[in-house]
Amino acid sequence: MKKSSRHFQRLCALECQSIRYRHLSVPQRMSIHPIHSTPPHFSPTRNSLPNFALDVQKSRKFSNSSSLFTTPSLDDTLENTTHLGKWTPALEAFAARIDVVGMNPTTLYQALTHKSFTGNPKARLAWGGDRLRLLGDSVLRQTVLAEIFLKYPDLPAESLESVLEAYTGPTALASVGRTLGIPNVMRWKGSDRSIVGDGGRESRGGESFVVGRVLQALIGAIFSEKGEVAAQTFIKGHILSRTVDVSSHLDLSEPKRTLAAVLKSKGREPPVSRLLKESGRATHSPVFLVGVYSGVDKLGEAYGTSIKMAETKAAKQALLHHFGNEAR
Repeated sequence: MKKSSRHFQRLCALECQSIRYRHLSVPQRMSIHPIHSTPPHFSPTRNSLPNFALDVQKSRKFSNSSSLFTTPSLDDTLENTTHLGKWTPALEAFAARIDVVGMNPTTLYQALTHKSFTGNPKARLAWGGDRLRLLGDSVLRQTVLAEIFLKYPDLPAESLESVLEAYTGPTALASVGRTLGIPNVMRWKGSDRSIVGDGGRESRGGESFVVGRVLQALIGAIFSEKGEVAAQTFIKGHILSRTVDVSSHLDLSEPKRTLAAVLKSKGREPPVSRLLKESGRATHSPVFLVGVYSGVDKLGEAYGTSIKMAETKAAKQALLHHFGNEAR
């Protein structure tokens, strides 16, 4: 048992030495194992390695756990890294399409590489794409929320959250990402994990989900490289430019009460319903036209088969008109 433990400790020590050796420059390696004469067609052999490296090679033959002591290299775990730090034609075309020419290509590659691309957790941490995604998600939500908050000053909090999700949710981001051509340049690998998002169950490892995540990372990269104004310009140009029906995000279950609260917050007179027209009151199919007013201002009107129905519909119309008006 002690002998096995000593062998294990020696293996650890040798592995650490090997790792340090791999990170040395050529002159540093030569100082450890000097080569005084090199044949014209010299190729590294076992004799060209330091003694401790040979010991590690021997030890690995007798160990099935050598991977436990191997420090993952980013170049080993992230595939197709030939062009990292360089502009390729595809990357240049994509950068021109989204107007981020001049960005550091390495940062752009980080944003376009989803964490699923490598299965090694340590390599994911080293790559930093998730950091860009978190930054981008924060900048995106803050920019969109501030915009709709100012644009619709009387929109209730619940409706604000719903509209925010309509702009920044997985489905919306996937749609924007596809329009920008992200699927053609992103790097990822699929999986079978799934989440429940807007629109039902969607694969966490599926392309749509990953496109949205990469778009968030791209926004983070723009913020990191070009600043807040550039990131906000990108968001307004590609995300806030989409049309969202705000009225569909309103809770109109109690329209008369909601309308009264809105008018009170504005310092205006409470809503009053007035019967404007009626037809066939004594028949089986009466029709009533009711208008809702605040002082002398008519806020809305609607027809109904009863006065109460027409009142409710008129209040809804007034709310839709009110919240549908953008801040001037």
